[in-house]
Amino acid sequence: MLQTSSASGASVATLSLRTWVVLRELTEVALGYSLLEFALWNLGWVQVAWGLASLACVIAITVTSPHTVREIGTGLTGFRRSCAVIPAAASIGIVAVLLGAWGGSLHLARGLPLWHAGVYAAWALVQEFLVQSFIFVRLETVFGSRRAIWGSAALFATAHVPNPLLMAATFVMGLFLTYWFWRHRNIYVLGVAHALLGLAVAVALPEAATHGMHVGAAFFAKSRGRTFERIRFGFNSRLSARTNGAEPPAEFSRQNR
Repeated sequence: MLQTSSASGASVATLSLRTWVVLRELTEVALGYSLLEFALWNLGWVQVAWGLASLACVIAITVTSPHTVREIGTGLTGFRRSCAVIPAAASIGIVAVLLGAWGGSLHLARGLPLWHAGVYAAWALVQEFLVQSFIFVRLETVFGSRRAIWGSAALFATAHVPNPLLMAATFVMGLFLTYWFWRHRNIYVLGVAHALLGLAVAVALPEAATHGMHVGAAFFAKSRGRTFERIRFGFNSRLSARTNGAEPPAEFSRQNR
C-alpha cells in the first residue's frame, strides 16, 4: 500500500514537472516570436525598438534557460561536420546567379553593395540563432525533433508574410537548415549558408518577384511607394503631353495596364 502511494506520488510529480516544462518552453517561444512580429509589422524607429526588445528578450531567456551550449549550437560542437552545407549552399547560389544572368534579371552592381552584404550576413546569423537556438530547441523539447523541424520551418516562413516568394523559399530552406542543425548543432555554419542563399535570391531574381526582400509592414510600404511613383509619373506625363500636344509616352501606358 505504501509502495503504491509512493509510486502514485512520483507519477504526479513527474507529470507536474513535465507540464511546467511544456508551459515554460511554449510561453518563451510565444513571447519571443510575438515581439519579433511586432517589429516586423512596424516601421522606422518603432520597428528598431521592437526589434531590440525582441532580441534582448530572446538573449535573456536563452542565458537563463536550462538548455546547454551544445543544445543551442553556440559552441564548436559539430562545426567541422556541419561545414558540408556551405558548398551545397554556394552551389545553389551560383546556379541561381547564372540563371539570373541568363534571364537578364541579375542586378549585382546596383543591388548588392558590400556593406549591405555584410549587414545581411550578420542578420542571417541572428535569424539562425532565433530559429534554431531559440525556437527549434524549445519545440523539440515539447514535440520531439521531427515535429519541431516542421514547426520551426513554418514559423520561419510565417515571419516572411506577406511576401509569397520569401514565404515559400524560407519554408523549404527552413526545413533543410533546421534538419542540418538537428544533426550537427552549430549555428555559425548555418548562418553562412543562409547568407549565401539569401544574397543569391536577392541579386538573381527580379525585384518584381522578391519585392525588394521586404516583409511585414515594409512590404506594403514598398508597394505603396511604387504605386505613388506610377501615379506621379502618369500625372507628369499627361501634363507634359497636354502642354506639348502629344500623346503620353508608351511606358506610362504599359505601367498602368
